[in-house]
Amino acid sequence: MRIAYQGEPGAYGEEAALLEGGVNGTLLPLPSFMDVVDAVMNGVTDRAVLPVENSIIGVVSEGAAAAATPGLHILRRVDVPVSHCLLVKPGTTIDQIAHALSHRAALLQCTAFFAAYPHIRPRAWYDTAGAAKYVGDTNEAGFAAIASERAGLRYGLEPLMKDIQDRQDNVTRFVVVSSR
Repeated sequence: MRIAYQGEPGAYGEEAALLEGGVNGTLLPLPSFMDVVDAVMNGVTDRAVLPVENSIIGVVSEGAAAAATPGLHILRRVDVPVSHCLLVKPGTTIDQIAHALSHRAALLQCTAFFAAYPHIRPRAWYDTAGAAKYVGDTNEAGFAAIASERAGLRYGLEPLMKDIQDRQDNVTRFVVVSSR
């Protein structure tokens, strides 16, 4: 089974795709939610996963809008526990961080963290794992990513802080969609 998700490898969407297709599925990471929809509608993949709701922020508008595309069929839901980490290059301290990159929805789930560390400015990125990839690849100082610990491992980052989301029972609901 071929399953599309939005984001880079290590994204929470990848976790949802793994839960849907298991390790035997072929996963296709794509840059945008509409790319995911196009992959399913054009038969490039059999299914896709789209985030539609988060227990802290409510509706994930971009994902919900994509899931409402005419011609898509919602097959089931997959709930993914979300534990955000502040990911940094090894040796980075909290005082050295000026910007935390992540998907807009993830940043909104970490408001208490940003209130506690006002010197760190949130910066929206296209994806949580994409933010981790950027931080791992850049030579610029002052950047951290907010993503899963798994994303950090993939891109050579370490968690400076774990569970920085506003609530520990954070869950994102994904829907599994097909065009058939």
